Amino acid sequence: MKNAVPELKGIALFDSDGQNKTDAIEVKTDFALSFWKRYELENYFVTPNTLFKYIETTVKDEKIVAQYAAIWQQFVLEKLFNKRQQAFESYRKLDKSLQEFQFETLLTNKKASAFLEDYFQTVSKQTITGIFDACKERLPKERTAAIFTISLSKPK
Repeated sequence: MKNAVPELKGIALFDSDGQNKTDAIEVKTDFALSFWKRYELENYFVTPNTLFKYIETTVKDEKIVAQYAAIWQQFVLEKLFNKRQQAFESYRKLDKSLQEFQFETLLTNKKASAFLEDYFQTVSKQTITGIFDACKERLPKERTAAIFTISLSKPK
């Protein structure tokens, strides 16, 4: 491409895949190569707040949303806190912004997209109307894109 457009400049930004690649930044006069500090792009917008905004806009039934929230609590306890109840209870007592920060910290070296899909699979198995049934026309990547869009929206 550089032969066709000599003035072409570019940047390549890759997932870190859980490895500390922040020092592997290569910069040339016309090209830069860098890595996300977090595992993947999804790690920057998968948060409990964003997830539940998505669920509330997708599933209108408050009882089902409450079911999803209960499943979420158990899921986070098991997957992020390794079933350490006391640590999880301390987390739940934090201010919402500190909860978000702690959540992001716990998820930093995990693949957020896989974590999210695992949660949706769990919801689907534990509820009559799982998120897959409510959104069966959406594929996993499209669902992730929808959550990303919600994360960019301004709070009401």
